[in-house]
Amino acid sequence: MTDQGRTKSVNQQKLTNFNFSDSSNAESQECLLHWIIDAYQPLATVQRDSFRKYVHSLNKKALVIGEDKIQSMLSTKYFDTQQQITNILKGKSLSLTTDAWTSIAKERYITCTPHFIQPVTWTLHYFSLGIFKKDGTSTAVDVICYAEEHMTKFNITYPQLTCIVTDTEATISMGLAMLHKMKKDKCCGPMR
Repeated sequence: MTDQGRTKSVNQQKLTNFNFSDSSNAESQECLLHWIIDAYQPLATVQRDSFRKYVHSLNKKALVIGEDKIQSMLSTKYFDTQQQITNILKGKSLSLTTDAWTSIAKERYITCTPHFIQPVTWTLHYFSLGIFKKDGTSTAVDVICYAEEHMTKFNITYPQLTCIVTDTEATISMGLAMLHKMKKDKCCGPMR
């Protein structure tokens, strides 16, 4: 258009204003992975047409990754996080809690949680080493094997443990009693 013989200036955006570099794509993928984890979304979410349409509505040139890529990123994140937790727990005196329960759908789950106090700040720290679905009924031996498996996975040793605590469920209490007999120097028992 002309305005009294002059061309009107139009503020056209340059393509360089949009960052489609590998680093921005990696950041987007990392944000997507965090969202999937944080919102408990199924990995197949990225395959849904509605999700892909949403992403493209935000940015027409956005790369939408597939379920296989998310699975690969999740595995990498898991092992990186496991190593970070192992480093945090290294040499710390810990209390370990373990618990098992059955869901409304009759599925059995078990978890282990280490607790420790940061000596300088006296801050209590704790986090789950995982919540895992368990097949079949629980036995006292299963409880011990489960706890020891996770201790091994995160390089937690018996000398690091100040105590092992659980609820009063019979199978878990029996497992802790067996563990106490094997490791007489540890306090093992139910929390009442």
